[in-house]
Amino acid sequence: ILHTKEGIVEFNEMSEDIQGNILQFMSSIIPYFEVNINEENDILGVLSDLTHIFSSRNEARKAIISNSVSIWNEKIVDYRLLYKDIPSRFGYHLVKVGKKKHYLIKLI
Repeated sequence: ILHTKEGIVEFNEMSEDIQGNILQFMSSIIPYFEVNINEENDILGVLSDLTHIFSSRNEARKAIISNSVSIWNEKIVDYRLLYKDIPSRFGYHLVKVGKKKHYLIKLI
């Protein structure tokens, strides 16, 4: 349901209880990280240092520049972005890298 823009629209139209249940279920089937975000965390630090989705900040930067990274199906286009400025849903971010790699990040 969350793999396409249409799926995201459907997800947004669901009740909050159903959305929360879907996110909780997803945390059991795709790679899941709990991350403590502060004011200084940038997107590169979260994707490489805190979650290890990428092995280095340079690898994360290259992926963002090549338009390979999206959060909730919105492309991340600025690698200097602060992570706190990215809107979350129920404290979660669904990160997509390329076409097939999905990760769920819970903000704590």
